[in-house]
Amino acid sequence: MHFELFFLGLWDAMEEYVRHINVNSLDSCFYNAVLAVHQGRYAAAEKYLEEARDVIDTELTAMAAESYSRAYDTMVIVQMLSEVEETMHYKMMPEKRPLICQMWWKRLQECQRTVEDWQKFLQVRSLVLSPDDMRRMWLKFASLCRKNGKMALSHGTLVLLLHYDPNKSEEFTLPLHKPDLTYAYCKHLYCEGRKDLAISQLNLLIESTCKLGLPKHSHEQMQKDLMRLKAKCFLRLGHWTEMNCPENEPPLPQVMLYYRKATEFDKDMYKAWHALACTNFNAVLYYKQKSAHQKSAATGVEAPDDSSKYSPRCSLQNENLITVYAVQAVRCFFRSVALCSGNSLQETLRLLTLWFDYGQNPEVYDALMEGIATVKIETWLQVITQLIARIDTTRHLVNRLITQLLTDIGKEHPHVSELNFSYLLLAGCF
Repeated sequence: MHFELFFLGLWDAMEEYVRHINVNSLDSCFYNAVLAVHQGRYAAAEKYLEEARDVIDTELTAMAAESYSRAYDTMVIVQMLSEVEETMHYKMMPEKRPLICQMWWKRLQECQRTVEDWQKFLQVRSLVLSPDDMRRMWLKFASLCRKNGKMALSHGTLVLLLHYDPNKSEEFTLPLHKPDLTYAYCKHLYCEGRKDLAISQLNLLIESTCKLGLPKHSHEQMQKDLMRLKAKCFLRLGHWTEMNCPENEPPLPQVMLYYRKATEFDKDMYKAWHALACTNFNAVLYYKQKSAHQKSAATGVEAPDDSSKYSPRCSLQNENLITVYAVQAVRCFFRSVALCSGNSLQETLRLLTLWFDYGQNPEVYDALMEGIATVKIETWLQVITQLIARIDTTRHLVNRLITQLLTDIGKEHPHVSELNFSYLLLAGCF
């Protein structure tokens, strides 16, 4: 209850609450410090903060011995005390305000993704920052709430930033001039189950942001932020459209268009390149399976129907589509591997699938050649066994590329060259 009073700015009620708790408790020291900062009594605030730290010093060692979770909770309080102190610096030293805000943002990013902890930190910062000043932080918090199933808190946070509740308006409208806030509300709507409304509002946002132009003198970062938001909108619309696609059907061209648009607006967005790569990869699998089904139906293995009659023309059409999608998938997977900050094994294995199955095709081969030059040689160490196992393939172009890559790996990492050489001898390549 005390945090709610703090958050809502009910200072008189909070002051009354503090009078009724143990004066020697940590809560008493903390909330008295908060009240003192709010009232501009900085010397008193410093005194309460010191008293709070004295209480913590006597408790922290014992708590750490009991359990990590109890010690962590106390460390969160320690951090909150520091932030209360920083709010005083924010008030007293205007020249340091941008630096303090930047520090708060970075610290929040590094904090554990716990709704309760994030809420406490944001409430402390609200001593000196308005909701609009903290919009980026509150939007992150709303996202965290949504991902943890706390939809009411997510909605309340978004309403705080909107300054009105769209659900209570005569006509449901979102502030298109605040695209980041509207985008966040669209995600909330979709998670809430109001999918059609979310998609329609997101389409309106995309239409608005594509028309929206920032003044030429706008800060470069503002331009980048808007472009990245456009990319996020198209990526999200692609995901939502793809989720509504029927099973056993090829990926919709509209989905690929959305993902392609996302990569155009933000050329360094890993998620967009990964999504586009996977969609093209799934298209390859679909037409491969369709071709196999048509061939088996034509030979009488399965009873043919009107949709699966086999003809040389159908076969050529499927092969052409497979080539187009395979080339696109290869290019996009290489781009996502280059941008991946974590483990890229999933992308690399799918690249190998395309390589081994379609690398004999000159167009796919050229795409593989170009892509290999764009990623670190260490990328292939995680699939070295699969590469070696295919060294004896009779497909000339596939073999050539594998041999060249293994040679390059051996030059950079001599400790694996002996293994490669031994296998090549066994395979009769020398």
